[in-house]
Amino acid sequence: MKKNTKTTQNDVIPRHCTAAELAEWLGVSTRRIKQLRADGALVTDDTLSPPRYLLVESLAQYALYLKRDDALQEAKRRNLRATADYKERKAELMLLELRKRKGELHEARHIRIIMTDNILSMKAEFLALPNRVAPELALCKSASECYAVLRKEICETLHRLANRKYDPEEFAKMVREEGGYVMDKFGAMDEEDEEDDADDEKNGLYN
Repeated sequence: MKKNTKTTQNDVIPRHCTAAELAEWLGVSTRRIKQLRADGALVTDDTLSPPRYLLVESLAQYALYLKRDDALQEAKRRNLRATADYKERKAELMLLELRKRKGELHEARHIRIIMTDNILSMKAEFLALPNRVAPELALCKSASECYAVLRKEICETLHRLANRKYDPEEFAKMVREEGGYVMDKFGAMDEEDEEDDADDEKNGLYN
């Protein structure tokens, strides 16, 4: 028995459709259809009066629109993440800068400068020792007297050096004199930064 392959009228996809019919096909409101048309996401046949939507072409165009929109939204999300990462990094660096200005955090180069200065001071103290003790040593009559004089001078020199204690203000002063690396690189928070923060919050960046 031959199978009936006759196509009924309900099986035929119409070439044209109204906004209401297209809205039903896409599962959106007629108002959304108007927005999509304005965005170029649908195809119309303007030769008709009033113009009608080309169904198949509109479905294909709408699929491309959704694909482009997804890519755009992903790019926007990536941009928001990058902006958030930048602002977080900026905040961290400014916090580090504040700690450096307070003398709570030190850069390696500043430590090297202070340590070098301390070593040079120690060297100068010991190089000056012979000139200080030479006259007194010349009057000594025995090795034990020379030993006592030298020991006394060396202990006094070490005592003076030991009194040079760690001073955070030395490091803080160096940072202030340099003007601050982070502030020069990023700049202080200004009105433009505050406006950017407000926009980010509106876009849900901080949610």
